[in-house]
Amino acid sequence: DKAFNAGQYEEAKPFYEKAAKIFPTETYPEFQLGDISDKLRGLAEANKRYYSAIARADEAFKARNWSKATSEYQTASGLKATEQYPKDKIKEIKGIIDNEKKAEKEYADAIALADQLLTSKDYDKAKATYQKAAGLKSYEQYPKDKLAEVETILAEIAKKKAEEKAKEEKYKGLVAAADQLLSTKKYDGAKVKYKEALT
Repeated sequence: DKAFNAGQYEEAKPFYEKAAKIFPTETYPEFQLGDISDKLRGLAEANKRYYSAIARADEAFKARNWSKATSEYQTASGLKATEQYPKDKIKEIKGIIDNEKKAEKEYADAIALADQLLTSKDYDKAKATYQKAAGLKSYEQYPKDKLAEVETILAEIAKKKAEEKAKEEKYKGLVAAADQLLSTKKYDGAKVKYKEALT
């Protein structure tokens, strides 16, 4: 009875079988053997359902279907309350969901800031912020598209600056040449260079 009451049915079974042989007219050992058989069948069925729930939960976990995985782990935990694995997986999912929520907020904040910076034409900071957002969610297309847009704008700005610098250099060169001609009293040549510098 001690092993039976402790839930150790396999260990209790031989004792009841022995008692049934020693006291063949007693019904108690036979009753307990029947009860053990029922309990072992129930445990086998619970084990089968437990491992089936764990398999479904693990599959949902791999697919990142957090609600289904949590539900299946809870089912498994209900079938075998002493098992730690489903409890650990539920805790792990909660951590993942919390991290995803944090990353989602960080991403949304980065996109909002980057959009604001782009609107205010602060292209370098907008680019850096879109890059941060793209790093947070590499599968999102929006920050990639905006990065391409910002890079195109920055390339155009750089091209205009280069053109302006070349124009400025040409202007300074023409004025210097005109000044040189003027200092040597070559007025017609100086006049031509000054006019060229103005165009």
